[in-house]
Amino acid sequence: MVALLYLFLVGVKALESGIKAFGEDFTTSLFDKVSNPLAGLFVGVLATVLVQSSSVTTATIVGLVGGGSLSV
Repeated sequence: MVALLYLFLVGVKALESGIKAFGEDFTTSLFDKVSNPLAGLFVGVLATVLVQSSSVTTATIVGLVGGGSLSV
């Protein structure tokens, strides 16, 4: 069980590094397009549906916040 948690955390850290590699311009333009909270909700629902996993979507958001690309 501890090994699976460790593997999950390593994956989130790798995701954070990958998002940082895209650069700040990419993430800024990505989130400027959904400045309306309702539009942001629908984008989040769509992302969850596309990857078929809320865990992947949550890990992506955690990576974006950890990378400094998304503020809380």
